[in-house]
Order: sequence, then structure tokens, then C-alpha cells
Amino acid sequence: GTHGIRPGMTLAEARALCSTLTFADHEPARDAKALEALARWLMRFTPVVAIDDLNSIGNWQSAIGNFLFLDLTGCQRVFHGIENLVRQIKASLIRLKITTRLAVAPTPGAAWALAYAGKDGAIVDSSQLLSSLAPLPPRSLRIGQEIAGTLHHLGIETIGQLMELPRETLPSRFGKSLLDRLDQALGRLNEPLIPLVPFVAVQARMDFDGSVESLETLWIVFKELIGQIVADLPRRGCGARQIEIDFPRQNAQPLRKTLQLSRPSRDPVNLFNLI
Repeated sequence: GTHGIRPGMTLAEARALCSTLTFADHEPARDAKALEALARWLMRFTPVVAIDDLNSIGNWQSAIGNFLFLDLTGCQRVFHGIENLVRQIKASLIRLKITTRLAVAPTPGAAWALAYAGKDGAIVDSSQLLSSLAPLPPRSLRIGQEIAGTLHHLGIETIGQLMELPRETLPSRFGKSLLDRLDQALGRLNEPLIPLVPFVAVQARMDFDGSVESLETLWIVFKELIGQIVADLPRRGCGARQIEIDFPRQNAQPLRKTLQLSRPSRDPVNLFNLI
């Protein structure tokens, strides 16, 4: 088992429970880069993918994982139904050995709540929204730990119980954020997603005053352009699988050469040798 180790413990406390504990330092920058890379990979299912802003929820949230929002509006037609689309997303993530919870709902807040509450694979439409949210814990509304603790001490264990409280009392007792989160989940308050901007193809170009016939000159240019391209690939977390080279010519059609690579590469020497 876990030897009683739980999130939030110090390393010394965990080692006291398990002397053979294996650990790794937390690297938030690398985590954020990996999450963005996964989000961009998921753009094959929908062009609108947004990364959830965990800072707005509270530091406690980082203990249970990260969240991505996928706007599937209209995409079900391409994948022959929302159930089939969700099944394909789940299968793809399993192949990547990524453990996930997927939930589909009319609002981002409701989908987040269902996934957080463990309703993996749930697909809820507008008619089921209220009944699906009612039995979930208030913490699934993306509220901070302090508000969640106050609700617990008051005996409010579900969103349904929370909705039975007079609305006008919620802002004064818990702050405006609780009512906003509730309304976002129920679709009463709009919550626009901020999607990632798709990357355009990596490009580099060099112009000359006239025709160039020297191969040595072209090689120097290739090295310069490859250097520009390779510098951009690690930032995107990818490598080159296809290279297209255009040679514009005066009074003639441009020449185009396409190179296909068997595996992604960002090795400048390898790319230069291929060209």
C-alpha cells in the first residue's frame, strides 16, 4: 500500500513511514510545459483546448492533479457521436499511459465538478445538469479550501444543500466567488474559455539580391536556417517530421523539395545532412 503516506506530508514524515521511499523534486516549470504539450496534442480532437487556471482555485488543488478543458461543441459530428469521441480521447490517453478522469457537461464548471468528484466517463446534457450536480461535494465547484472548510463545519456536504440556502445570503457569508462558481456550473453565468493559440508551421527564410549558383553558399544558408528552426522546436516540445524547402527562381516556377523523416528530429547536423 501507501504506508499511510498522503499528499501534503513533508519528506521527513513520509520517510518515517517508509524508509525505502523513492522521491523526485517537484519541477513546476517542467510540469507546466508537459501539460501544455499534452493540451496541444489533444487539439486533434477539438481546436479549442484550454488549460485550467489552478491558481484561482487554491494551492490545495495541485495535490490532486491538473485539468484541461476541451470544447467539444460540433466535434461529435466528425467522430460519429459524443460517446465515440470521449471513448477515443480516453483510449488515446491510456496509450500515452496518462491516468485521467473525463466528464462532459454543458458548462466547464459542471464538467470540472463531475471529473473532480470521480464521475469518470460521465456525459451529462442540459436536462440532467441539476440532478447530476446536486449530490456532489461543494469543493467540486472549484472553491478555495477555506470556503470548503466553512461549508463542511456548517454541515453542508452537497451542492444540492448549498442551493437550498437563500442566494442573497451567500455573498455576505462566503464571498462573491462561491455564488459565481455555482452559477458558472449551472450555466447562469458565462465562463468563456481561453484556448491555446495553435502553432503555425516553423519557418525560416533568406533572400538574395540575385541568383546563387555556389553550393557552398547554399550550404551556409542551410546551416543558418536550420539553426533558426531548431531553436524553436524545443520550445514547442516537438521535432521535425517533414521538411519542405522552396527555391524561388526568377522567371520560372519555384523548386520544392519535401523530406520525410522516420522519426522526429531536432539535430541540426542530421537535418543538414538530409538536405
